[in-house]
Amino acid sequence: MKILMICFCSGFFSSLFGIGGGVIVSPILMNVFNVPVIVTNYTVSVMCVITGGSSFFQYFIYGSLNIQYALVGAIFSISGQFLGNYYIIEIIKRKNK
Repeated sequence: MKILMICFCSGFFSSLFGIGGGVIVSPILMNVFNVPVIVTNYTVSVMCVITGGSSFFQYFIYGSLNIQYALVGAIFSISGQFLGNYYIIEIIKRKNK
């Protein structure tokens, strides 16, 4: 129940201030709940896909979606996510040696 409240609050504050929810959830998962970095990383990645997908559908339903911008944004976002995950895993591997 506690983690659900944290997720709700992170979603609320991230939409209120325009920041990513991962910025709020990641430190809480690692420091409060002692979740390993790899699990936190993938959890936040899934959160990004869900929130990004819901935003996509909202813009699509209201007819405000610019497909060209969406494709360019998707390419850069997905590339950045894979690159970020790769570097996080490499840093953890080097740190654990």
